[in-house]
This record gives sequence, structure tokens and C-alpha cells, in this order.
Amino acid sequence: MKESLIVLKRITKIYNEGKLNEVVSVNDISLDIKKNEMVVLKGPSGSGKTTLIAMMGCLLKPTSGEITIMGKSVSKLPEKFMNQFKLQYFGFIFQSFQLIPELSVSDNVELPLYPLGIKPAKRREMSLKLLERFDLKQRQNFKIKELSGGEQQRVAIIRAIINQPQILLADEPTAHLDSELSQSYLEYMKALKDSGLSVIIASHDPRVCEFSEVDRVIEIKDGQLKL
Repeated sequence: MKESLIVLKRITKIYNEGKLNEVVSVNDISLDIKKNEMVVLKGPSGSGKTTLIAMMGCLLKPTSGEITIMGKSVSKLPEKFMNQFKLQYFGFIFQSFQLIPELSVSDNVELPLYPLGIKPAKRREMSLKLLERFDLKQRQNFKIKELSGGEQQRVAIIRAIINQPQILLADEPTAHLDSELSQSYLEYMKALKDSGLSVIIASHDPRVCEFSEVDRVIEIKDGQLKL
């Protein structure tokens, strides 16, 4: 049996708590993600899946409940330590990639390494190694806006894994991709899972939910698990 990686115990997230515009985004969710799983959090827009994945990745603190990652309780850690934990163990792929169009490919890829205090020569060495692996070395000095959609996709993946994370979180990564790019994205996710990463994707895209390498699809509706 696989070892637990992320354990959520009765997690709730309330925005604007106690105010007229209070919103319960995630409501009393308990969940156990195993090491080296590929899991899809499935649900429509507004279901709470983005908030849930943000809490898993130490981007948000829950209003109540406990989050344990790799055996360490993180939900009540001070902000500084949560950020360190996030930088050390997580890689993120955001909807629309959120690359910086005016910066070069190399500069975009190396951004997660700056807070880790890695020296420039080492940063460049690490980025070139991955750019070569993803067949983008020849584009290292191109600006993001000069790349094709598929090339931007690969840059986003490289940026997410350059800090050598153990967990990759992706929020609606195929939302703006055509069928061909979506399929290539999923093949990259398979390769990363095969290399030992755990992959968690928030998506309502049938192409993602039905991908053969996905271990589990967890449905969320109105902030709760749909059983």
C-alpha cells in the first residue's frame, strides 16, 4: 500500500467570515493523497477545487481543519515556514501558465530558484539541463511572447519542476489548450509521474479526467466531496 503524501482532516475554507458576503468555498473535506499518485480534482467552476488545491500547496491556510504533508502538520505553520515548505516540496502550473511575456525563457524558468538562494551559474546550469530535456535549449533567450502555445506549455512545466519538487499541482492546465496540446500536456504529466512525482490536477476537462494514467478522480461540488 502506498504511503500517504497529503492528508486533509475536516478542512474548511471560509472567505469574508462573519460578513454579509461570507462564502464557504470548501466545507469539511477529508482526503488522503498517496505518494506517486496522479489525482484529478473534478468539479465545475466555483466548486471549490481551486481553493482546495491552493490549500494543499500551502498557498492558502484553511479556516479550520488540519493539513499534513509528508507527515508534517502545516496548516498552522507561520507564513515564513509555510513559504519555505512550499518552495521546497511543490511545483505549480497555473491556468494560462502565468508566464512573464517580456522576460526570456531562461529568466521565466529560473524564477522559482531565486528565493532558494541558488547562485546564478547554478541556476543557469539547472535551467539549461531541463530546457535541453524538453527540446527548448535553442529558445532559451527568446521572450515568452515569441513562443508558440506548445513551447509556452513546456516552459510552464519546466518552471514547475526546476526546484525538483515532490508534488506537482496544476490548476485547470488544459483550459485554453486545443486537443493536441492537451494530449501532449498529459503525456508530460505521465512522464513526470513515472519519474516519481505525485501529480494533482484541478480540472473539469473530460480529456484530463478520462486520461488512462489518472489513478483517481475525486469529484467536488459546492465545496464538498461528491460521494
